[in-house]
Amino acid sequence: MLVTGENGAGKTNLLESLHVGTQGFSPRSRMDAQLVRNGATRSRIQLAGERAGVPTTVEVTLGARETKQVTLNGAPLRSAESLRSELATLVFTPDRLSVVKGGPAVRRAYFDRAMGRLLPARATLHVEYGAAVGQRNAMLRRIAAGVSTTEALAPWTTQVVRLGTELAESRAEVVALLLAGFAARAAELGLDDAALEYEPAQLSEEVLHARVDRDLERGTTGIGPHLDDIVIRGGSRDLRSFGSQGEQRVAVLALLLAEAGLLHERRSVPPLVLLDDVLSELDTGRRHALAARLSELTQVVVTATGPEFLPAKPSQGERLLMERLGDDARRLLAAAGAGGTFELSAVIAVWRDCVGEAIARAAWPGRVSRDGTLHVATDSSAWAFELERLAPEIAGRLRDALGDGAPQALRFAPGRVPERDFDPSLDLSEAPEITAELRVEGETIAAAIEDSELRGLVARAAAASLARSGSDRGFC
Repeated sequence: MLVTGENGAGKTNLLESLHVGTQGFSPRSRMDAQLVRNGATRSRIQLAGERAGVPTTVEVTLGARETKQVTLNGAPLRSAESLRSELATLVFTPDRLSVVKGGPAVRRAYFDRAMGRLLPARATLHVEYGAAVGQRNAMLRRIAAGVSTTEALAPWTTQVVRLGTELAESRAEVVALLLAGFAARAAELGLDDAALEYEPAQLSEEVLHARVDRDLERGTTGIGPHLDDIVIRGGSRDLRSFGSQGEQRVAVLALLLAEAGLLHERRSVPPLVLLDDVLSELDTGRRHALAARLSELTQVVVTATGPEFLPAKPSQGERLLMERLGDDARRLLAAAGAGGTFELSAVIAVWRDCVGEAIARAAWPGRVSRDGTLHVATDSSAWAFELERLAPEIAGRLRDALGDGAPQALRFAPGRVPERDFDPSLDLSEAPEITAELRVEGETIAAAIEDSELRGLVARAAAASLARSGSDRGFC
């Protein structure tokens, strides 16, 4: 799929959401707070699709000061890292050129992440090794400070050697797996004789013992795979120092395409490939070569400012013109189908705007049945009873927002409602600029509710919402 739109339309945000929803983290920042809209307490990403013909749903909830929550097919996962072993996503962004032009730490991190995808049983090996090095470094500093003895260093030295040897061997295996595909994809994109080289430093207890004085002086372990580098070459040239930016871009793309092929082969499911602004810096020949290769992949989302950047036949993929991210994503999700699951995502995206804050805190969309009925969970039977009376009004608001993607009918029943932090005692009458006319309109909206307390709550919420939006639409 080619997603086009002007700069600032939200193309990168769309790809970032797909990455967070499938990997549990952003490719640009590991700070979840940066993924939450200003003024909000949390954000949620919901995705739906198929794996090997089986419907699959993912939900990732992020909070500025909360633990990340991830569910796969409705079941909570122990950690976001668990999601990466289930779903594979590869991403190219302009800053990924640092894999070639950056320092050794960037390349180590890149190939260690590739190890987690290609050799899942060793996904945490680099973390375990890093922890062992950290413990050894702490012991070195304790010895240097005179609060411990060198004998206490031996267990950590043994651990560092064992895990470091495994890590170096695993990295070498990953490099070997990628090498042929990397060279082939690079050649297709105009970079001949591309190669990967990894020569880890020799690590043993004897080596560490021989340099213990230097390690004590510096307080760090001065040799091991945490200091190794993987060299990316074009012929005899190290592309970090002697490659043009175009060659560096091609090298990163070739790495991504090589891994995509391996993942498809090993998992029997193609990875999701996200390419952000990859085309603008490629010449016409390289664009044609990339388009030909991408046509063989079944899950690719490419962004560009215009369709002319990706030469492809109509049969090779869908083109999506992006206007505003919110409206465009809602239409896309509503049209995607997938047994109603995308319809649920689209409804959730507009639910709060359509029903207002008070109702959204007490009632939340749960599922869409095959007949198109939206089942909404409420936090009490009283809410369910009264919202059934408001169902035609809410359905109309959803049709206005979603068009053909709106649910055919609504059903309300007590159930689990997320984000249960609404204070029903909140005095919504203090909202700014609530005029007498708005209060009357709010009371008119809530007039059909028999329960007096609930009727008053909904009336105040509707009036406050109308005051904030300046709109004459109820529940907005």
